[in-house]
Amino acid sequence: MATTGEKARLRQQVAETRRRLRAERAEREREIEGLAARVMVKLGESHACEREAGRMLEQLAGMGLKGEELAQWCGGVSAREVSRLRKLAKTAVEGEDPAASGAAVAS
Repeated sequence: MATTGEKARLRQQVAETRRRLRAERAEREREIEGLAARVMVKLGESHACEREAGRMLEQLAGMGLKGEELAQWCGGVSAREVSRLRKLAKTAVEGEDPAASGAAVAS
């Protein structure tokens, strides 16, 4: 059987281990939170860039360029991608949230 001093020392070790584990968990959570926030910012920037590209494609379309021709002029971007970006730009102009409408698909 452990003496009173040994019990106290063991309790102290357990308490210290728990404090260390809580601190490690808190640090990990801070790192996760920071990285998650950065991901959301980058995704927002990406969506903004895609909307801007879509607006420029709309301008090109306004100059008479059509699907495949638009794709060729834009470095071989697929016609499907051109269509997606143009749709994204149109939904943004209409004030709709492109992410909620399903128009913003990660590329």
